[in-house]
Amino acid sequence: MEKILYDQMDWAGIEEIVYSESSDPGRLLGAHVVKEGLLIQAFLPGAKTAAVKLGKEKFPMEMADEAGWFAVLFEDKRELEPYRLIAGYEDGTVTETEDPYSFRFRSRFKDEELKKLEAGIYYDSYEKLGAHPVSENGVRGVHFAVWAPGAMRVSVVGDFNMWDGRRHQMIRLGGSGVYELFIPGVKPGDLYKYEVKTRAGEPMLKADPYANYAELRPDTASVVWDLGRYKWSDKEWMDRRAKTDTKTAPMSVYEVHLGSWMRKLAELGPRHVVLTGVPYGPDKLGVLAYTPAEDRFFEYGSRRIDAHFPGTGDLFSSACVGALMRGKPLEEALRLAVDFTLLCIQVTCRDESAPWYGVEFEKALRYLPELLER
Repeated sequence: MEKILYDQMDWAGIEEIVYSESSDPGRLLGAHVVKEGLLIQAFLPGAKTAAVKLGKEKFPMEMADEAGWFAVLFEDKRELEPYRLIAGYEDGTVTETEDPYSFRFRSRFKDEELKKLEAGIYYDSYEKLGAHPVSENGVRGVHFAVWAPGAMRVSVVGDFNMWDGRRHQMIRLGGSGVYELFIPGVKPGDLYKYEVKTRAGEPMLKADPYANYAELRPDTASVVWDLGRYKWSDKEWMDRRAKTDTKTAPMSVYEVHLGSWMRKLAELGPRHVVLTGVPYGPDKLGVLAYTPAEDRFFEYGSRRIDAHFPGTGDLFSSACVGALMRGKPLEEALRLAVDFTLLCIQVTCRDESAPWYGVEFEKALRYLPELLER
């Protein structure tokens, strides 16, 4: 490798991407105008050779790292140009593709949309998050986006990249927690998941919570789907709705007695029925439980706090199940779960950090043994 190209290599950044630990791979990958010219870098795991195609000409890239990092410097160019990547593999296979990290593919998120998402008021988030078939500068592909604020790195994996989390590492949009990437050539019907690497360095596969389609159980992959091709068949109903004055038309109101409803649920066979989030007045919220064998109800409430944090349901369930496993009767387990959840919310409310990371139960764990001993 010539010294002028060698000096352009950010070896620490390259290692971060090679080990799939980067939240901003676009900082290095793709084409970038530098002082010495036009630098194009690509990470092509498994490739033995690589080249850049500008127009009809092909220019070989040099291998900077045997893991599949290639680079080429055009000293005579000072402007970005459209290009394609050509990769050659040991089995003789040669591929020619658009570069997902090309300057031609821009973020689909506006700053105000990210701010709304962070505040929990972006009600049209489904239009951007998930997998959406689109055309970017005449190139067909799929735009992927997912919110993963606690991740070290997120990749799109699927049949189109051999489920290899190194190949399509997503780009994090500042401090929003949103990762996105446009992948050319992916099409409706392709299977995919997100490979999330935690800050502890552990990778895990996750289905897309905003997927428009998914495999039938027991398979769990998400499926790229184009909702624009769906043909609605509710024109008659929509036309009738448009002619209806909802402010003056009759309406039906249904109500249910919680006790009767829980007795009905008990007919399905559970030993207990537990309902959370039951209001016991304007300033009190709690739990209601029913034991069919004794036809007995139990209620327990606590002070209501005007705040909302993700994860309180999981926290309540974990505390309740943990108490039951330690031999506590159901009523005591429910009291402990309510009290501990309330305590965690109070601790979180005192923290000035961003609330979208969920309830900060870790800071309240030291009080849990005391609650268990009550």
